[in-house]
Amino acid sequence: MAFTLKRCDAEVSPKCPGHSPVGKFPDCLIEALYGGSFDEETGTVDGFNRWVGLIIQAEAETVDMDTVAEIPVTIPAGTFLIITENDQGHIGVETYPNAEEAQSAFDEWERLYGLWCEAEEAREAEIMTSSGRIGR
Repeated sequence: MAFTLKRCDAEVSPKCPGHSPVGKFPDCLIEALYGGSFDEETGTVDGFNRWVGLIIQAEAETVDMDTVAEIPVTIPAGTFLIITENDQGHIGVETYPNAEEAQSAFDEWERLYGLWCEAEEAREAEIMTSSGRIGR
């Protein structure tokens, strides 16, 4: 089965190599953002079988995507999004109309991560208590 490669808008990535519908990244912008931190990347959460990154890009910026060949990518001003990667390497992207909504959504991811950490600590404490290995 042959796939047609999707090309990015030339304003974002004039040297776009093309993207397969079965590739990890949907476009050059998401690949560049996933691999770097820019203007105001305000945080990541890494745990509970998921990586979550918040991107708040107020000003346009051109960066080189770190691949085999340097590919310039322009991150548009007003880019507010969350990129996720699950434990199988699948990428998800949620865009937001403003920085506040993106930050709020990210704060919820952080809250969920905190709950997951608490549950993991409780599970480990229960295992240690039941095995008699407390304090070792």
